[in-house]
Parts: sequence; C-alpha cells; structure tokens
Amino acid sequence: MIPGIAQFQQIIWVVNTIMSVMLLVLLAVRKNYRAYPAFTFYIAINLTQGALLYAVYQRRGINGNWRSQVQSERWKCQLPL
Repeated sequence: MIPGIAQFQQIIWVVNTIMSVMLLVLLAVRKNYRAYPAFTFYIAINLTQGALLYAVYQRRGINGNWRSQVQSERWKCQLPL
C-alpha cells in the first residue's frame, strides 16, 4: 500500500471524527437533539462505531483474511435454514 494514501486515510478519519463530535456538541448545546432525535442518534452511533473500529484495527491490524471471514459469516447468517 502507498504510505501517502494510508496517512491521508488516517487524516480523513480524524477530521470526520472531530466534525462529528462538534456536530453532536452543537446539537446538545442548542438543544436541537429534541427536534432531531433520529439524526442525533445516528451521529452518536456513528461515533461509537468509529471508536470501536479504531480500537479493533489498532489491536488486530487490518488484513484481508479477517475481513473475508467476517463477510462470509455475515453471508451464512443471511441464508435461510
């Protein structure tokens, strides 16, 4: 993999996280979470998912084999019995 692309991806990930946190704080400060509960929930879940994925990638690393195993397990769950 090209090192510049990996660094660019990390920068985009950090920028996305910072913007999501700022949006969530803005929704809370202005009390717009009452007007937009589904959107607020979506942003909060997206942040949680990003944090969990970051922790998994830091601990396990990223490799194609692990990813393909997850996709095959998801496929098995969708097959009718």
